[in-house]
Amino acid sequence: MRRPALALKALPGVLGMALAAGSLVVAVLASAGSAPSPYPPAGRGHDISYPQCNQVLPDIESFAVIGVTRGRPYTENPCLLDEYAWATLAPMEPSLYMNISGAFGSSADRGNTGPAGTCEAEDTACIAFNYGFNAASDAFDYASSVGATSQYWWLDVETANTWWSDTAYNSRAVQGAAAFFALSGLNIGVYSTNYQWSLLMGSYSPGLPVWYATATGYAGAPAYCSDAYNFAGGGVWLVQYYGGDFDANYACAPADAVQTPAGTITPDSTETPPSTAVLDATATATSTETSTATPTDTSTSTSTSTPTDTQTPTFTPVPVLVADVNCDGVVNPIDAQLVLQHDAGLLPSLACQQAGDANDDGAVNAVDAAVILQYAAGLIDHL
Repeated sequence: MRRPALALKALPGVLGMALAAGSLVVAVLASAGSAPSPYPPAGRGHDISYPQCNQVLPDIESFAVIGVTRGRPYTENPCLLDEYAWATLAPMEPSLYMNISGAFGSSADRGNTGPAGTCEAEDTACIAFNYGFNAASDAFDYASSVGATSQYWWLDVETANTWWSDTAYNSRAVQGAAAFFALSGLNIGVYSTNYQWSLLMGSYSPGLPVWYATATGYAGAPAYCSDAYNFAGGGVWLVQYYGGDFDANYACAPADAVQTPAGTITPDSTETPPSTAVLDATATATSTETSTATPTDTSTSTSTSTPTDTQTPTFTPVPVLVADVNCDGVVNPIDAQLVLQHDAGLLPSLACQQAGDANDDGAVNAVDAAVILQYAAGLIDHL
């Protein structure tokens, strides 16, 4: 994905001054949080990042969220390409997330210059905004370099990272990161909990969607879709819960359709779920609705003519594109990566398994991945 020309690492003139003063940020973030949730209501998915490197990944579900950074801003998940390739097998496009923090440690100087200008050493508000904006730019550039793109990004806000004691500065870092994505035409939300957000951000509510961490299982997840957990003001879109060996996620229904089951979890400022919560990670929705409608038109025709055109409709199957193993309509390095994961036993199957035999030798293996990469690089002109 090419970044729009507006999203620059340094924004000069009136735009730069507006960002520095904060007069444009409110409008920018309001537009970033105005889109409806793209996640299928009650859909389930997984989020994975660097801790899951080289693991056998779970079966794909409705959606997936992939970590770009390695726990801190200005770091890289070394398995991003592998994990993003797996995520493309889901029905909806992958989402991405990055970690954000205060300007400390080896990356502290990344806030010295940026869209808020060149900061004086004591101007922490300026440094914080630049640091967040530049961190988002760095994550975006790394993701783009491996072909990982998404319209939907999340900011991971946790107490495990280092922050200022003044919540106003912390909110400026989040503001800067969110502004980068909004100016790039991308949707942005925040991942945290009531407790962590309040501790780090105070009463700051940017009007962005919420990805809530964490519930006590699939059965308890819907309760967290309520306004009681809408700490960032844009509605709760996703609720994370523990789903076996991997973190799983529940997609909330639109606000007017959310129903809180009786007896489920209520807000708890300690973030500790009740020990009596019932866990049901295998719950599935079933439908018993059966149509019994009877045609109302019972008129009898007196005509005895017999139609002469008795052709039987024929259906032409849509051809599968050779080497397009994730069935997205294009052949690129992501397909090669999926073939390699399948060959190594990390993926049990491919979405378009029959397309994987790029060299037509009857097998799908690393040789096919090499052929796909050659095709994607323009070294061969057909498959």
